[in-house]
Amino acid sequence: MDYISPDCSLTVRRDAQLMLTYSQKIKDHFINPRNVGVLTDATVLGEVGSMASGQALKLYLKLDDGEVIRDARFQVFGSPSAIAASSALTEMLKDKHIDEAARITADDISSYLGGLPPEKMHTCVMSMEALEVALAMAEQQKSTQGADEAREQLAMLAAQVGTMQGQLGRLNALGERLTEKADLDPDEFNFKELPPMGGPSYDEELEVSLGELQASMKHLSQQLSSREEQLSVLESFIMNHHITDAGFISGSPVKQERVWISSGFGGRVDPFNGRAKMHKGVDFRGKPGTPILATGKGIISWAGRHPEFGNMVEIDHGNGLVTRYAHNSKLLVDVGTLVDEGQKIALMGRTGRATGVHLHYEVLKDGRQVNPARFLNARRG
Repeated sequence: MDYISPDCSLTVRRDAQLMLTYSQKIKDHFINPRNVGVLTDATVLGEVGSMASGQALKLYLKLDDGEVIRDARFQVFGSPSAIAASSALTEMLKDKHIDEAARITADDISSYLGGLPPEKMHTCVMSMEALEVALAMAEQQKSTQGADEAREQLAMLAAQVGTMQGQLGRLNALGERLTEKADLDPDEFNFKELPPMGGPSYDEELEVSLGELQASMKHLSQQLSSREEQLSVLESFIMNHHITDAGFISGSPVKQERVWISSGFGGRVDPFNGRAKMHKGVDFRGKPGTPILATGKGIISWAGRHPEFGNMVEIDHGNGLVTRYAHNSKLLVDVGTLVDEGQKIALMGRTGRATGVHLHYEVLKDGRQVNPARFLNARRG
């Protein structure tokens, strides 16, 4: 609906006497209206009135990331004063922050035009109503965007918590082994219980922002990784481990027939969003309930639910070598359990972020995924 005046001859005749009293600025904005037409890349739209009522207005606004109005256009069906008021408002809105725009009044529009007769002030009110609708839409979009950002931040926190839970599980299992081997008092070094803690229930001065919390969690995760490395070295001395031999893994995590590799290690198209993404493991497709086997001796450092991998098992084989088994329907082991190569640890499923029944298998060396292919065909020497 480009700029038109309704039944133009009748409208102009009806307003002929009023036109004589209009200021030169009103006449200018009626005869040469600014910013008329559709704004194709508008951020928000304010629409009021109807063709049936004889007065209708669409107000298009384009906002930048800082919520500043960079462009404004309109389409109107109405009298000369409605056209002039809409034209004036679009000029007044440009380069204003939405908070400034919200403070514009009908009287401001009238003053900008040099004053409208009282009987025509309703046209300024209609322009203000369209602006209010547009700004309400902008606020709604802002709230939706804020909710989306909050969900993304929560997902990031969940992933961080999942990583830290895995690290803590490995530390607890390692601590129990060291406690037993070094003949320490198990009550004094009980890795299954939280250490005693206390403090005030609430203190406003202790509140932290989400950014500070994420930074603290990242720092804590780094500390956990450092302590894990230190304890692993200590373990190798106390238990006289031959880490190179004990940490060797080989073979496939699934042995049954009719199980095949459906996706290899490396770049691929994400099955959920169609974007290119690095696939950091190997997927084995099979039937629900197919036994999942440990590919080497080790200790279960994770056995539980993961936000992305569903029911997941991780085995710490020592020397920084970890294997990961994801999307299982059922777990058959607990954290701290010692397992042998070939032992059943889970059943195949499609839990977590999965499009079908399969096992996602990863090999990690010092916390980084490596291509499992070198281990799938390996044989002990």
